[in-house]
Amino acid sequence: MSQFIPKFPVKVAKILSSHGMCPYQLEFLDSEGNWGYLRYRGGHLRCGIAQSEDDFWRGEYKWTYNVIDEKIGDDYDGAPNDAEFKKYLEGKLILSEGFNFED
Repeated sequence: MSQFIPKFPVKVAKILSSHGMCPYQLEFLDSEGNWGYLRYRGGHLRCGIAQSEDDFWRGEYKWTYNVIDEKIGDDYDGAPNDAEFKKYLEGKLILSEGFNFED
């Protein structure tokens, strides 16, 4: 399977699910119909886009998180922080106005 390269910034068109703490997870479709997954666990903020959910989970790890894969918190941190997430996602992921990771 080859690497999928998203068009930046990725625009979230539809949120499929948003929940949890340690890990916090967000599943969505982008404006091009691609499937996206964002996860925050162990201080790592990771987000990836693929043409489908199956493609995402079958992808090679080094390609899976093709939007962001950064350590931004403590090893045991998994709770969403809206301001912090948006700072790191700026220019990479566009969410609908009013979306809050902590809601």
